Amino acid sequence: MKKLGLIGAILLVAAAPAWARVDIKCAVDYNSVDGNLVTVSYRVVSEPNKVRAFALDIMVTSPAKIGDVNNYPVYPGSSLKKYWVYPGSIVIGGTPPDVTDAGTPVANPYDPCVPGGTQPGLDSNGVTIEMGSLYYPTQDSSPNSPAGIKTGSNWDQPGGGAWERLLQFRVNKRPATPVYVTITENTVRGGVVLTNGGDPDVNAPIHWPLDCLIGGNADGAVPGSEYAAWIKFGRPRCWCFERQCRGELNNIKQGSYWVYTQDLTLLKSGYMKPDSTLAGITNGICGDINHSKQGSYRVYTQDLTTLKVYYMKPVASVPTCEKAPVIGPFNWWSNN
Repeated sequence: MKKLGLIGAILLVAAAPAWARVDIKCAVDYNSVDGNLVTVSYRVVSEPNKVRAFALDIMVTSPAKIGDVNNYPVYPGSSLKKYWVYPGSIVIGGTPPDVTDAGTPVANPYDPCVPGGTQPGLDSNGVTIEMGSLYYPTQDSSPNSPAGIKTGSNWDQPGGGAWERLLQFRVNKRPATPVYVTITENTVRGGVVLTNGGDPDVNAPIHWPLDCLIGGNADGAVPGSEYAAWIKFGRPRCWCFERQCRGELNNIKQGSYWVYTQDLTLLKSGYMKPDSTLAGITNGICGDINHSKQGSYRVYTQDLTTLKVYYMKPVASVPTCEKAPVIGPFNWWSNN
């Protein structure tokens, strides 16, 4: 019986260009029952090759603890998982050799094959995850390979390919104050490796409030001034919607449009209302599209102007907030 280390399982010799980058983000899944389920997603930027394997350290601030970690299906309701090889815990044995235990994404902190460099594991504030892909045909173009990274030809455009969900983890013993999540490469176990064996730069934002990162700096790493306002108004879900910065205030497509009458009605409910009144209006703060005060009001002419730009526009004309012309504080969002 033996265990496979990530490096030994995917050892390749090709080198990736220095500009290859893999972005990793995480956000709370507000559709979960208790709001403590976090989704980790990734995307490849300026690089045609897909990711072969991940070795990452995920940390949460104490006293919060990570209760469990699960691979994420390719699409809702599916049992199909693309990164289903778990080198950090898989067990192979028998004659002929076969997988006797598929293991879990969480690497064993006591693995004698990889001494040191592994987080304590479940029911602690840190886990090391190892997840690899194995499929046939082996080319990136294989229908069995991880999907969505190279979408048409947009992989070499600013912003890279589409975000893909990698895994989910649950936070237990969550305190009343925000929980911060740090995601970094575990280089001892191989880090992030591309299908051509390349070692890309990994841009994993640190210090994420578990609830949602609001108003981060240019790389989405540190909460900005908007975060305090978001807390003040009860952590409104709408500020995490992918198109809220365009005037899509309820995260619901109405007919053929993202931005339509329901959004306008919601904005009007909070229009020119002082903070004390706005706080008592159900979802009234959602009309604060730019997440800032204009004079004495959070919902005012600048917000209405933005909504009008995208009102009754085709779906393709209402991009997510991380795409131009709104890039920066709106880079990182909840996956709901």
